[in-house]
This record gives sequence, structure tokens and C-alpha cells, in this order.
Amino acid sequence: MGVDAGTRANHPSGEQLVAFASDELDGADAIAAAAHINGCSSCTGTVARYRLVREVLRVADVPEPPAALLMQAKRLFATLDQPRAQELADRLAPLRRIVAELIFDSGAGLSPALAGFRGGGDRHLTYVAGEVQVDLRLQPPASQSGAWRVQGQVDADALAPSTAVEMVSAGEEWTVVQTTTDEHGMFDLAAPAGRYDILVRLPYALQILPGLELG
Repeated sequence: MGVDAGTRANHPSGEQLVAFASDELDGADAIAAAAHINGCSSCTGTVARYRLVREVLRVADVPEPPAALLMQAKRLFATLDQPRAQELADRLAPLRRIVAELIFDSGAGLSPALAGFRGGGDRHLTYVAGEVQVDLRLQPPASQSGAWRVQGQVDADALAPSTAVEMVSAGEEWTVVQTTTDEHGMFDLAAPAGRYDILVRLPYALQILPGLELG
């Protein structure tokens, strides 16, 4: 008898499936989820639907996706059993893209005063959107052909244990480098000179730090 014949209690929760689809599970949790999903057509379909939903919502480059687009995304779950469909549909409502505002730039002649980044570093930036603050420290390369170092800290009440952070080509969302935060929200990236957006994948929200110039 296959996995599909088991009770719902044997399936990963909706939250775990969302995390798996978003590549936010790691270690034993990721291995266990993958083992179940690979043998369960129901959960495989759920993960595939959620990934499709993310792509649907990404086409709306606005702080809040239009209601019609959210309805289109929710309809992708229509074939699931009702309890799981409702659970996952409810999680879509707050899914949004948030463009953060640059409120501090030491390169503009202001005195840097960012806790945790005292001493060293050529430039400090602070971005804010709602209750979320992201502090960056930019260090130039040792040589002209070297990579810039981008250290950061995400300060958010809803921060997951490992929050994904990506540097993408500005305006293109083509990932150049990515990492995850530690338990304190700290992250460390390296990238060549260029113009980037930084994407912070908070639970059910994508925060965008736009137009970061390196070099």
C-alpha cells in the first residue's frame, strides 16, 4: 500500500510543504520531507502548485498583488482536499513584494552608527520597510578584479531560523549569489562590481532592497 493511502496525519503540514517548495528546509527536516514527497502524489502536486503560485505572483511587480491575481493563484489549489486547500490558500493572502526604502547611507556623508558593524568597512546602508530593517556593510575588493563583500543583518519579528537572501541583477531577478541568515539574522555575500537588488525572502513576503551599486 503506497503513501497516498495513509492518513492526513502522515503527510507534512501545509507549512512544511510551503517551506520545502521555497527551499527553506534543511538538514533532517528537508530529507524527511523529500522522502515523503517523492512517494506521495498528493504532496508532490501541492509543492508543484505552490511553486507555480510563486511564479504567478512574481509577474506583478507591485507592493501588493492585485486581488484578481491572488484569486488566480488560489484557484491553483482547487483540486486539493478542502482542509489543505484552505490552509494553503490562507497563506497566500499576505504574500507580497515589499520595496524597502534606503534611509541611511554613510557614503552620503553621514556618520555610521549601526550596531554590530562598528569598525572597518567602507560603507554602511540601512533599508526599512514597515517593521523590517536591513543593515548592510559593503567592503570593496582588495584588487580591481576581486569581489565585493556584502555583510548584512535582517531585523524582523517574523524572521525564520534560516531566511534566504539573494543578490540579483537589478531589475532582472537573475540570481548572482545567495545565502541564508544565521539565528541572529546575519548574512555574508560576495559579488563582483555591478548593480544589484537584494531579495530577502521573509515568511510569505519578499522584501526588495533595490539599486545597490558596487563599484
